[in-house]
Amino acid sequence: MSETRVSLRRRLAAWFALAGTVALAVTLAVILFNHGVSILIGIVGLLLAVAGGWWLVTEPMPRRAIGIAGLAAGFALMVAALANALGDADRIAFRSVLIAALLAVTLACARAAMLRELHQIDIHVRAGGPPRHPVLLCNPWSGGGKVERFDLVSLARELGVETVMLDRGLDLEQLARDAVARGADCLGMAGGDGSQALVASIAVEQALPFVCVSAGTRNHFALDLGLNRDDPRESMYAFRDAEERKVDYATANDRFFVNNVSLGVYAKIVQEESYRDAKVETTK
Repeated sequence: MSETRVSLRRRLAAWFALAGTVALAVTLAVILFNHGVSILIGIVGLLLAVAGGWWLVTEPMPRRAIGIAGLAAGFALMVAALANALGDADRIAFRSVLIAALLAVTLACARAAMLRELHQIDIHVRAGGPPRHPVLLCNPWSGGGKVERFDLVSLARELGVETVMLDRGLDLEQLARDAVARGADCLGMAGGDGSQALVASIAVEQALPFVCVSAGTRNHFALDLGLNRDDPRESMYAFRDAEERKVDYATANDRFFVNNVSLGVYAKIVQEESYRDAKVETTK
């Protein structure tokens, strides 16, 4: 994991992508002004096209195919809104071309801004081979008990990985620091995204490699890394023969995170103990 300086060119591309999205919204609003149903159809089309375009730019197949479908459907809805509001074929054609051009420029700028993350991944073979003293911290309750269900402790033993269980009342950060004090030269976490971020922060602080084991409920970080979220056993083999990949991290109010950060009501809800087993009831 590393801090990355963003070039001026990529910053400008990101700003132009944002400006293009705003220009699309403004253009639709101006063209469809005073056409209530049409402007609603146009807004839905714009949202669908932007979401589909984002998946087209940032996701691999098959999500990219879904993004292309969403982009096409969104554009079709916007054209339908123009047709419903204008009625004149020439005016519809001209404005459709304008919308298509704005959409294409916006996607091109978004891709340019994301190009480094998409195609210039820093991957290399770990110097010195596999770690000599890897330690895997495990949250036995995460993901409905995936650590036990997939027998990760036994697999860790086979791979020569020390396991540390997060029992009730123990502090995960302290367990990770204790592992480092015992000589751990690689840290892993079998748990959800919050646990992943906490242990990853210790790994970054100590300049150690980190292994993400997808034993959580949603496993967003594992998804970002392209890991198999259905079988956490696969990611365990990273302790033995994986290549290292540097990824970005960030902080929000001095809190370390690796994939996303929650604000407001949702952030409060997910901190409740009851959220894991009763999400709907806790939300109420």
